Amino acid sequence: MLVSGWLWVVIGGMATLSLYRRRAGAVPTARVGWRIGGVLGILTAFLFTAFFSVRLLVERFVLHSGEVEQQVHAAAMQFADQYKHSYPENAAAALQAAHFITSPDGTAAVVLATAAFSAFTMIVFAAAGGAIGARIASLGKRPQRSSQ
Repeated sequence: MLVSGWLWVVIGGMATLSLYRRRAGAVPTARVGWRIGGVLGILTAFLFTAFFSVRLLVERFVLHSGEVEQQVHAAAMQFADQYKHSYPENAAAALQAAHFITSPDGTAAVVLATAAFSAFTMIVFAAAGGAIGARIASLGKRPQRSSQ
């Protein structure tokens, strides 16, 4: 599921370059592809972050659901258990880290880091999709410029 989500971002960058090529009538370079894909990625990341934030606010303060906190808490406890079994000499440090992550500040840090990482990867993958789209466009025949 996760891989297919990022695949759509790459495909979106490629599709955007296809539309650009059709409208401009010129074959874009890889640099133009990176730029156009990057702009698409910034727009996508902004919209995703806005919808993600609104969803979290509605879940937490309107529906009074603690689902996000439960997910972060479960992940922190799983991390602590795995770390405790792998490195028993550092079990206290793992429990302390899990305790911080389950605190309100730690949960906010995890959610913010997740949103930032998602935004960054969307920008990079969309830019890569734009560059791939430019490369593919350079392989085909040159489009005819429309009279409009």
